[in-house]
Amino acid sequence: PKVEEFALVDSLEDIAIKSQVKGKVLFCGHGTEDGVLVKKNEILVQVEKKDYEIAKQEAEAELEILQADAKQMARNIIDLKEMLETMKQDYELENINYKRSQSLYEKHVYAKNEVERAQQAMSRKKKIYIEAGNALSKQKFMLEATKAKIKKAHSNLDQANLNLERT
Repeated sequence: PKVEEFALVDSLEDIAIKSQVKGKVLFCGHGTEDGVLVKKNEILVQVEKKDYEIAKQEAEAELEILQADAKQMARNIIDLKEMLETMKQDYELENINYKRSQSLYEKHVYAKNEVERAQQAMSRKKKIYIEAGNALSKQKFMLEATKAKIKKAHSNLDQANLNLERT
């Protein structure tokens, strides 16, 4: 026997279609109407991707800038280390000169003002040496901060790529 019946079938749940990214809709597939069956990973809507392409380009540019900054900072650190060593040697020589002047003053060979000049020269060299050490420390800190910014820029680029893929 053959039985023919008419029936209305309702789904157990309604599923809202929502884009993962915002933007102007360029294309709506056949699965956007009520009651249409769709397959997994079927494209239902296409969003304009120009804004996401621009965001990707900006993320790439930011990453390149930060990487160039990091290279420059690394070079600066090398230069500052060399300068610091030279300044340390200059300071040590001025310190020896000061002690020599002080010794000669005690033997009544040098005048007091010669010792004072040697002390001032030593103090200037010491100040320059300390400032170079501070500049080196600051440059190292800035390099570490830039490395953290590079990690963030990589994440931003990954997000831009993902958003572009989701259009």
